[in-house]
Amino acid sequence: MRFFVWLLNAGARHHGGIRRYEKGGMGVRIVTILVALLFIGASLGLEYWLFTSLQDREAFGGGGAKIVILILIGILFVATAGATIEYCAIFSLTAFRMAIYGVACSRAKRKQLAEAQAAAEAEGAGDPVDTGKYKGFDIFHGFLQIAFIIGLIGGVIALASVLL
Repeated sequence: MRFFVWLLNAGARHHGGIRRYEKGGMGVRIVTILVALLFIGASLGLEYWLFTSLQDREAFGGGGAKIVILILIGILFVATAGATIEYCAIFSLTAFRMAIYGVACSRAKRKQLAEAQAAAEAEGAGDPVDTGKYKGFDIFHGFLQIAFIIGLIGGVIALASVLL
């Protein structure tokens, strides 16, 4: 039963990756983009392999073995494409959430500095506030992940229409 709860809860499955993204710097954000591109390439590669093997009569020895292997490749393709869409969607939402958090932190920091100046205190006094310094890149990253989702769906459709 716990497996099905885990399977249906995307936040629980990606909890570690989301926390690394939130606490990490620019390197984590770039690695997230590279992993998404790797997943997209794997999905499109599996689809290409599936359709070219489907058209080749001699692929996998033909007969019943070919059907079983093609079904397994098809399942692997669908699972990879679904996981890629989920991965991109999760990190798109995380990036937008981090950008909103960064804007809120910047506002709080400006308000804290204004209050400090009004009270004639030194600017460095008080607890430092995290300003969320990757706001612009997080917005770009969120839209890029959405573009990856659209590109994957479009690529799957285009590849299927070309190969069939």
